[in-house]
Amino acid sequence: MATEDPFRRPPGSVRLVQVRLLGPLEIEGEDGPLPISGSKLRAVLAMLALDAGRAVSTDRLAEALWQDDPPAGATNALQRLVSKLRRALGSPDLVVLGPSGYVLAVDPVDVDASRLEALAATARRSVAVGDLPLALAHFAAAEGLWRGPALADFASDDFARSHIVHLDELRLALAEEMVDVELAMGRDAQLVAELDPLVAQHPLRERLRAQLMVALYRAGRQADALRVYQDGRIALAEQLGLEPGPELQRLESAVLRHDPALLVDPAPPVPAPSSGRSNGNLRASLTPLIGRDREVSDVSELLQRTRLATVVGPGGAGKTRLAVEVARATHASWDGTFVVELAPVADPALVAAVVATALDIAESADAPEQRVRDWCGDRRVLLVLDNCEHLIDSIATLARD
Repeated sequence: MATEDPFRRPPGSVRLVQVRLLGPLEIEGEDGPLPISGSKLRAVLAMLALDAGRAVSTDRLAEALWQDDPPAGATNALQRLVSKLRRALGSPDLVVLGPSGYVLAVDPVDVDASRLEALAATARRSVAVGDLPLALAHFAAAEGLWRGPALADFASDDFARSHIVHLDELRLALAEEMVDVELAMGRDAQLVAELDPLVAQHPLRERLRAQLMVALYRAGRQADALRVYQDGRIALAEQLGLEPGPELQRLESAVLRHDPALLVDPAPPVPAPSSGRSNGNLRASLTPLIGRDREVSDVSELLQRTRLATVVGPGGAGKTRLAVEVARATHASWDGTFVVELAPVADPALVAAVVATALDIAESADAPEQRVRDWCGDRRVLLVLDNCEHLIDSIATLARD
C-alpha cells in the first residue's frame, strides 16, 4: 500500500543529498553514494544532520569534537573541517554559516531520522481517524528506514547518546503501536512469531509482554500466555526487585477466567467532532483495557476537582493507556479532548508549537505559546501531555500558563 509522504515536495524540486543515520552513517548524492572519510568529518555531518535546517553553534560542534581538550585555534580547525565537508558533498551551498552557527541546508525529508518522526506522526493521525490499514502501512514504512542501531558509528560519542536513546525509544514505541493496530485487525496468530523475539530482547517492557499474552490467548494458547506472564514476573523480580504492574496482573487474571473483553473491545467509540478538529483528536480504542476501572474512576473524579493531574510510574506500566482511557471516559465533560504526543520531540523550544499543531490552531504571527493560550481561552479543554518527562521544564511552564 502506498503511503502519504509526510514531507510533500514542491513540483520540480531536486534532492541534492540524503543522509541516513538509522544505522551506519550513509550519504547519497544525486549520482550515488558519497564517501565521507575521517571520524571528525563524519561527526560534524551527523551533528548537522540531526538538526537539519537549523543552526548548530560552533561552540557545540567544537565541544563535541574535542570535548575538554580543544586544540589551539579550534575555530580555524572547525572551518577546515567544514570546507572538507562541503567538498565531499559536492556543493558549497549545503553547509552554510549563519549568525547562530553552521546549518546543513537540506530539507528534513532528506534525513531518515526526521522522516521517521514524520511517518510516526502520520501513522498516529491515521489511527486517530480509524484508518487502520493506512496506519499499518505508515508504521511499516517507518520500521523499514532502520538499517541497524541508530547512529551506529557514534555510539561512544557524547553528542549522540541522547539522540540514540530517543530514537531507540521511538522505535520501540512505534513497534508497540503497530502491534496494537495489528491486534485490532485480527492478525493474532502471526503476531506471536514477531513478538516472541521482541519480548526476549526487552524483558522488562510490560506493554510488549501484555501484547504477546493477548496474541497467544486469541490463538487458543492460554497456557503459553500464562507462561509469558510468569517469565515476566521472574525477570522483574530478579532485575528490579518488582512485581508486574497492575495492568499486567489484571491481564493475567483475565486470561485465567477467559474474560470476553480479551476478544472484543467493549469501549464505545468516541463521538466524532461535528466539524474540523475542534472537539478533539482521541483515537479509537484498539485493544481492551482490563481491570483498571477503579483507576479510571479515581483519576476522572480527580479531574473534576483539580486542573492538573500527573500520572507517574515505570516504563511500560500503562500510564499512557490509563490517561487516554480517562480522556475517553470523560469526553462528554469537556469542550475538547486532545492527546499531544511528545515522545518524538527532542527540542524543548518546540513544545508549544507541537501542542498548537495537536489542537489544530491556525498559523498566525503570534508565538505558539500565545496562540495556545488564546485558543484555549474560556474553553474547558482536556490536554493529555504524553511522554513529556524529557521536556519537563517546558511542559511545566506551558501547563502553568
